[in-house]
Amino acid sequence: MQEQQPEVYYSISRIYNYIYCSGHHNIYHSYGDMETWKKWKRPNLSENSNKGSIATPRPTVERKSPRPSATPPDAGIETVKKKKEEWQKKIESVRNQHALNMDSLLSTTQELQRVKQQLALTCYAKNQALNHADDATKIVEILAEKAEFLSSELMRLKALLDSKVETEARQNQLILKLKTDIEALKEELEKSKGYDDKLSERESFIELLNVELVASKMDESYARTLLEEWHTKVEELEMRIEEANKLEIYASEYLESIMKRVEGNNDLLHEAESEVDTLKEKVELLEMTIGRQRADVEDSQRQLCKAKEESLEKSKEVEALTSELERVKEEKAQALNDVKLAASKARQAKENLLNIQAESESDDAQIEDLNAFENSKAEWEQRELQLVSCIKKNEEEKVSLEKEIKRLLYLLKETEEEANANREEEA
Repeated sequence: MQEQQPEVYYSISRIYNYIYCSGHHNIYHSYGDMETWKKWKRPNLSENSNKGSIATPRPTVERKSPRPSATPPDAGIETVKKKKEEWQKKIESVRNQHALNMDSLLSTTQELQRVKQQLALTCYAKNQALNHADDATKIVEILAEKAEFLSSELMRLKALLDSKVETEARQNQLILKLKTDIEALKEELEKSKGYDDKLSERESFIELLNVELVASKMDESYARTLLEEWHTKVEELEMRIEEANKLEIYASEYLESIMKRVEGNNDLLHEAESEVDTLKEKVELLEMTIGRQRADVEDSQRQLCKAKEESLEKSKEVEALTSELERVKEEKAQALNDVKLAASKARQAKENLLNIQAESESDDAQIEDLNAFENSKAEWEQRELQLVSCIKKNEEEKVSLEKEIKRLLYLLKETEEEANANREEEA
């Protein structure tokens, strides 16, 4: 829009310069000679006591030697009156021509202003459509990144689910092994009824094993509940991936509609340019018949100044709109930074989960060591205490990890809502 306005202003100024330069020359040709033009420009005022009117300009007459007049004085007065009437008719015709030229000039200036406004509107619509297209492409890229992130998160959760199933199987094996140990201890208890000390030790050991069995059952129930929660989370992530795919399809359709609008605006722009060309041809034709007085040119220059002031106001409005657009882009960049921060936090949570899995593997190794050294009571008790502390630590870390995952999901939801709100505002 700002590139096309100077061309219009240049054409208007060229028209007015032509009018101003050619005005005096055309007036000179309309009045015949230079002497009559000077007398028309600066008329000699003479008071007439009988009529009280302004004397008309008279052409200069060369002075010759006096000779007897062949015509009577009444004939000279009649010729002067005829010349005066002819001059008045010429003046009236010039004034009428001047009024017609003024009307045509006003109509052309109004037409030029209308075309200028139409060009400004079409350029503004074109720029808006291009900005919408850029925003739509950025939204498509963001949605693609979100889809990739959600798919990777889904794969990670599936792997975690498989690992949970494996740990559950290991716990079941451990429970079976403990049951066999309890049965063996019961058999030994029946054989050693005569030994009271050994019996008391065996009973305490059996109670300890029963407590461990109850704890293992609690862990099994907790693992099952956690497994069900992961199943629900996996289903939720699959639903989100489907929603992201739908949003991507919608963004592509929106981009196609915006491109169609851009093409329509280009057609309107071509039509406006053709109208400008026709108006330029009209202006060139009117240049041959535009008025010949300096005051009219000054009025047109004042109108041109007003048009320039209006164009400055329009440019200020365009600058305000560009600043508003930059502010919206900054808000989008802030939203993208929030999404990146949420992704980094998700990666950190994944690392914490891997650490927990490593610790759970170390716990399995400790359980195997406990099975190997089940004959010594002191070592068994120490191992049991370590196992209880590790289980508590794992539970705390799992709780913290679940809280972190919930917080990250909440952040992702907020960023999606902000992106949807920005897209609705732009639409």
